[in-house]
Amino acid sequence: MKDWPFEVHPTGWYQVDWSANLAPGEIKPLKYFSEDLILYRGESGRAQVLSAFCPHFGAHLGHGGKVCGDDVQCPWHGWRWSAEGANTHIPYAERPTTRGALTPWETREIDGMVILWFDGN
Repeated sequence: MKDWPFEVHPTGWYQVDWSANLAPGEIKPLKYFSEDLILYRGESGRAQVLSAFCPHFGAHLGHGGKVCGDDVQCPWHGWRWSAEGANTHIPYAERPTTRGALTPWETREIDGMVILWFDGN
């Protein structure tokens, strides 16, 4: 096809998985819009898409990371990140850091689909 693959993506909602394919406590690596992402479902049942690389040392959270409550935990040093992308726990520190965060993607579940919002602008 002429001009395929497209280098830009239209703004809109994109399906990234089926709700039934994502169990509570499960984390999956994704690649959309030339971005490495993760999809996970916290113990409360909320599905969320975040950027994939831990700001601490760059571990890919979708390969060896795990879900702890509603947070995702880095496989290298155990740092935890909330669904909003904020650091919530560092195992060897008294409090979390505000330096560095994961990028949260607007994520919803509708009609059995997990979808995310993309705005290329």
